[in-house]
Amino acid sequence: MLYDPKFLVPLMDQLDDHYKALRTQIGHLETAADKLINVAWEDNESAKSFKDAHTRWEGEFSDTATQLENLRDAVDRALGNAQHADKKVYESFQGM
Repeated sequence: MLYDPKFLVPLMDQLDDHYKALRTQIGHLETAADKLINVAWEDNESAKSFKDAHTRWEGEFSDTATQLENLRDAVDRALGNAQHADKKVYESFQGM
């Protein structure tokens, strides 16, 4: 397997950036949804329809940010494991 920190570290940084951007957008969406449901539409049919659609969206996409964070962590662990294995192999030849 080919791995190289000069490629994997920027990938982890990029995944971090995407995760943070996604969390920010989710926060904006939640704020806007709350305003629409609780202020703009109050308790009418439009508010109910929007709330139903929003609840479906939350159910479908609630774990997207978590999956992105988990992917970043998996890349980090894989790089760490590969570097640790390389170090062990290197050390095993030092005693020869």
